Amino acid sequence: MLIFAHHLVIVVLLYIVMPWPLHGSMLLAVPGFAILLIVLLGGSVALGMLCARFRDIGTAVVSGLQFIFFLTPIIWTEDALRGTAFYWLIRANPFATLLDLVRRPLLSQPTDPVQWLLGAIYAIVVAVIAFGCYAKYRHRVAYWL
Repeated sequence: MLIFAHHLVIVVLLYIVMPWPLHGSMLLAVPGFAILLIVLLGGSVALGMLCARFRDIGTAVVSGLQFIFFLTPIIWTEDALRGTAFYWLIRANPFATLLDLVRRPLLSQPTDPVQWLLGAIYAIVVAVIAFGCYAKYRHRVAYWL
């Protein structure tokens, strides 16, 4: 969040220097960002407890996140895979959906209602898992560390 706040200042300055047409649909990035935060916070709670209990999982999580980063259209566009046999990787990747909930409204592109539904489902599932882990294991975390 702190890094995002610093980058947000740069984005505002860029909007001042190079005017971009602002649309009302850009406000949809706010609920998309809220869904993204719920997923990331819930995932960090659940994975944090898992990594505290089993020390070896931490390196697997780091490697897995790097692998997911390369499968998510962050440094490449999804148009590069459109029409190929690998296009299903984008649709099956929940991080691509969560990224689109924030990125598409900021670029004034339409977001599918299915992506909003999937994002809400991801947020609910991850929040339930995180609350369950926290409720059951919060007293044991001090002993695991």
